[in-house]
Amino acid sequence: MQNRKIKKGDCHYFLVFVGMVLFLPSFSNTVQISQDNEVAAPDYWKAPLGPTQSRSLPRSVPSLLSKSCKGCHSAIFSEWSGSRHASAWTDTIFQSALALTGNPPVCLNCHTPLENQQATVSAGPEGGDSTKSVDERLTKYDVELQKEGVNCSACHIRNGKIHGPYTDSRAAHPMEGSALIKSAEFCFPCHSIPAPAGSGLARPLLDTPVEWKSSGYAQEGKTCQSCHMPREERIVGLGGPSRISFAHTWQPGRDLESLKSAISACMNCEGPGPDGTVHVFVSITNSGAGHNFPTSPYAFLEVIFSASDSEGKEIARKTETLARVLKREGLSIKGELSDTTLKPKETRTLVFEFALAAKADVTVRSELRYHYVDGDTFAMLKIPREVASRPWVTLLNLSQKL
Repeated sequence: MQNRKIKKGDCHYFLVFVGMVLFLPSFSNTVQISQDNEVAAPDYWKAPLGPTQSRSLPRSVPSLLSKSCKGCHSAIFSEWSGSRHASAWTDTIFQSALALTGNPPVCLNCHTPLENQQATVSAGPEGGDSTKSVDERLTKYDVELQKEGVNCSACHIRNGKIHGPYTDSRAAHPMEGSALIKSAEFCFPCHSIPAPAGSGLARPLLDTPVEWKSSGYAQEGKTCQSCHMPREERIVGLGGPSRISFAHTWQPGRDLESLKSAISACMNCEGPGPDGTVHVFVSITNSGAGHNFPTSPYAFLEVIFSASDSEGKEIARKTETLARVLKREGLSIKGELSDTTLKPKETRTLVFEFALAAKADVTVRSELRYHYVDGDTFAMLKIPREVASRPWVTLLNLSQKL
């Protein structure tokens, strides 16, 4: 295979990015992977992962399918099967986005990173138009493999060896101990998307690696895997010893418990004062995420303040959002309007004021809702009603009586 690269088309960025951020990583280049055993993350993740994958399977590994690993690694296979990595291709929302964007390589190289998972591979832009691609049909296309999305082979097979976190493994197949696979850098090429040309953005569209690098977590040695692949002691492979391993669940931003653990909040009410004004202070801390919260510019945290009387009648209401807001023109991005996301360990205090005409029994409430993506985008993607009926979850409810 020749080295290939297709430029990402600006007009596709909006829908393409939504699919990536909600469901999986983005691989940038369409080239053959490096022949080196221990390589830098960008070389390890050049995609689609081509000829060295299909021609150099490790000894005793019959295929690139994850089910080939199930017999010896049943617990890890089970975890992977229920993860967003496993459903990267089959996910309903991703398929809806893909149908509107015409299968651009920037999507396929993310959700189906193995060359054998793709029916065609891009040989470059058509007539200089970066939104269109000249495709070459692949003879080794495997529909069953495609359905596995980001599978075991995508992360672990390189150059006829299984790459893993251990340097002392004994297995039926050749092993390569990798420091890279345990590092945060291993995830960077997948979870960073540069600003599209002409967007006017001063930083990447998805900037999670930089957000982490500038946080206290990086200095403390806490990596992506520390939160998204928690460690536990168990037998990793059939017949092997019990040892510390990484859970393959990758609890992402669509897992409720993971989202709840990312933030904390408290509320304090003062008043009413002489003029009847009540001040409500809600302090929100990004106490658990090693990157900005939210890290996706299409997700946002909505804070809903309300006050109601003893009969439950609402007497005041206000809504604020914490988000990175982009200026959009159709499907194109044309700048950044604001960024009120919470940096790691940052606390922000929001203030809600309302007036009471007379002394009364009043209950003040604050609800924190996390929105995966705005409703207009769900409508644009034509998501089935049962999927899009509630594109948000409640993270916290706070209440206090005056």
